[in-house]
Amino acid sequence: ISISPRSMCSVPTQVCPISHAEAGNPAAMYYLGSIYAEGEEGVKPDAKKAKKWFKQAAEAGYAPAQAALERMK
Repeated sequence: ISISPRSMCSVPTQVCPISHAEAGNPAAMYYLGSIYAEGEEGVKPDAKKAKKWFKQAAEAGYAPAQAALERMK
């Protein structure tokens, strides 16, 4: 069974990476991209979703996301 990063938000005290990414936080966007790229946190790897989040973070000027996009080429 594959879970989504949103399911990590079920515990009220947890920081929800999706809500922060959707709110425009480039570090959270990069974190989600990493989760999808590596298949972490019980999430099935998904290169398309990883690239989407890395691209958004990179466009916001987040250098680690820019480097991640380069590695995906």
